[in-house]
Amino acid sequence: MSISTINEKDTKNQEIKQLFDKKWYQAEKKIKEKFPEILYGFGYGSGVIQQAGYDFSKEFPQLDYIFVIENQRKWHNDNLYENGMFYSGLPFFWGGRFI
Repeated sequence: MSISTINEKDTKNQEIKQLFDKKWYQAEKKIKEKFPEILYGFGYGSGVIQQAGYDFSKEFPQLDYIFVIENQRKWHNDNLYENGMFYSGLPFFWGGRFI
């Protein structure tokens, strides 16, 4: 492997990282706008750890999250109000206490 091949791969990796960082910032901003108050959170799965063959420049993968919240009943009541379509019928009608 030549030095130029290594440099080309390094440049491509840097471009992918910059694109991913930009997309991640956009995702984080949307999370803060979309959900009730979150104390801590993290993402996991294929949307967080790049998989071979996935082109981040064409589409952003689905992200899976775990949120740490202070009051689950209040958070789910607020989230039901803001994002009711995220829930099945029963929690939507019975409220945060059911969840």
